[in-house]
Amino acid sequence: MPGITERLGSDVLVVQGAVGTYLAQKGFEGNVCSLNLEEPDAIEQMHQLYRIAGADCAVTNTFCATSSCLASEGLAGQVGAINMEGVRLAREAGFPHVLAAMGPCGVQVEPGSGLAALEARAACDEAAAAAQAQGPAVGYASAREQYLEQAAALSAAAPDAILLETFTSLDDALAALDAAQTACDLPVFVCMSFVGPDAPDVAECARILERAGAAAVGCNCMAPEETLACVRAMRAVCALPLIALPSAGVPRELPRRGLVWPVSPDDFAVAAARLVAAGASLVGSCCGSTPACTGAMYAAVGGTALPEAQE
Repeated sequence: MPGITERLGSDVLVVQGAVGTYLAQKGFEGNVCSLNLEEPDAIEQMHQLYRIAGADCAVTNTFCATSSCLASEGLAGQVGAINMEGVRLAREAGFPHVLAAMGPCGVQVEPGSGLAALEARAACDEAAAAAQAQGPAVGYASAREQYLEQAAALSAAAPDAILLETFTSLDDALAALDAAQTACDLPVFVCMSFVGPDAPDVAECARILERAGAAAVGCNCMAPEETLACVRAMRAVCALPLIALPSAGVPRELPRRGLVWPVSPDDFAVAAARLVAAGASLVGSCCGSTPACTGAMYAAVGGTALPEAQE
């Protein structure tokens, strides 16, 4: 089978849906990445359900598996084991491709530090790059160290790609991308979430991430309409494969029903077709979605060739 980067240039691939939502609905709390070691059967079952629904790509249960994120569970020393087991469990479910997830580590990264580090690397100025990594951008260096440790562990288990997701800061995303590229030769996909009045410019982020060497760019954790607008903005300025992982919207708390998400599986099917028409080649879902949502998306666009982007 061709590698995932080759397939993204010609095929539409469907990504499994939410990990955290699924596990929360099963009653698990805290940092669910610890379940890779403590409840591996639950993680494997989750992946199997998404695979049965038609997903081409697994997303590992490693979104919050940096040392800083695991420290609250007393597991900062288990970064390697938790990340490697996350990849193994996803692989065991039989997906054609496994995307190793990395999320924000929680370290505050100074505005402009990511771009400054990119400029230094682009100029092949080792002294400037070293100075940038050691100060004054202490946050950038600290975050990069966290991501480097996680990316090294993930790559040791041989996923098909690293997936950076739900980054709201471009500088933080650049720190994670820099670390992943240093740790391994795997393709690195970068998804950002553009939410709120302080969100960075979508087109500018796409251009900079492409320049930084991302293998694919996109967005996640936004409602389908917001995701579609971002995909269109990225396609206008970026030649890379595009990723679109919309959420199920903002949930409501209802008596005796708990959280109810407004976007249905049928809505996800419609969204998948529109996202592919706009230029996305890797489509899936995020918070609030279920295997049923993945199945609906696969029924709409799975197994198809990538069409020319349309308005």
